[in-house]
Amino acid sequence: MANILDYIEWRGDLTVESVPLCEADALVFSRAAYLPLEGLLGEDEGPVPLGQLYGKLAAQFESGEKEQLIEGDMSLCRLMASSERYASLGVARYVNEADKTAEKQFSAVTFVLPGSICVAYRGTDGTALGWKEDFNMSFSDVVPAQAEAVKYLTRSAELYGGPIRVTGHSKGGNLAVYAAAFCPPAVRERIVSVRNHDGPGFLDKVAGSPEYNAVLHKVRSFLPQSSVVGMLMSHREDTVIVKSVRRALMQHDLYSWCVRRGGFVQMPELTEMSRTVDDTLKRWLAEMPPSDRGRAVEAAFKVLSAGGAVTAGDLLAGRKSLAKIRAYAAMDAESKRILAEGFRILRECAVGAEKRRKALEKAKKQKEKDRLQS
Repeated sequence: MANILDYIEWRGDLTVESVPLCEADALVFSRAAYLPLEGLLGEDEGPVPLGQLYGKLAAQFESGEKEQLIEGDMSLCRLMASSERYASLGVARYVNEADKTAEKQFSAVTFVLPGSICVAYRGTDGTALGWKEDFNMSFSDVVPAQAEAVKYLTRSAELYGGPIRVTGHSKGGNLAVYAAAFCPPAVRERIVSVRNHDGPGFLDKVAGSPEYNAVLHKVRSFLPQSSVVGMLMSHREDTVIVKSVRRALMQHDLYSWCVRRGGFVQMPELTEMSRTVDDTLKRWLAEMPPSDRGRAVEAAFKVLSAGGAVTAGDLLAGRKSLAKIRAYAAMDAESKRILAEGFRILRECAVGAEKRRKALEKAKKQKEKDRLQS
């Protein structure tokens, strides 16, 4: 089935003036936010013609000077640079920051269109720091990247007039919704759409706030049928289930999402696995107080990152096991207790959710058997 690369090849000769932006374009911009523009564009620079900028980036990919984050990024860069639909658009205000002390990983870019702009937020970049901030969302009403997202959107709105679209993938989707909700009212009024592509939701305090509800009618979330990341925390906006050609966690890859014309191939419902994950995580959040969640996350990352872990892969790797054991042994008794309690609750929630899934599956099979016998 077609994906966003096929979409660009199909619709790339049609300018945004002749055919307005659609849902597939928002997905393209969300993925394009991951393209590494360091050395090519700064936060206070632009707009630079997209074709020119991405042409330079494509050359860097080809020479090996830069590496694509995931397979498909080089093709995305080349196709956007050579298409009439995107090449003449402007690209401005690329920012990519990592602050270990503040536990912040933030990246965004602004696409300048004829008479409007699209602000796109990047998701977690694969570093341990980025994943730590994601987990902090489970107990913090606002994390540093969310506060930065509001400032970024506000500044782009000051620099460029017209309607505003906001989009993002993974944590970037969460940032898109948060920035749209908590930006100044004058900026919020200019926002015409907010797109969250398989990004986490929010704690109930944020999801129940007047600011969040004021922008809710402009927000739409898109989840692959076996979504995991997008099931985190509370979502109250309209949601569309998208078909992915990959399995389980790999469906988080936007290149696996099936595109049809300017929209998506939709699925009627989430898979049982996704609903089980959703049930497990919601029960964990309900049964563990926010203060304990914070200490559990802090303790877990202290152990996992012992030995100098830099990437998310390093956190889960078996290397530096002795350093991790020592880090755990050095913890105070209360941190050990809370960490153990967090894992206990999560394990019990997972077991309970799996039992309910099997019971529903058994009931469904029995219902089908009864139907066939009648």
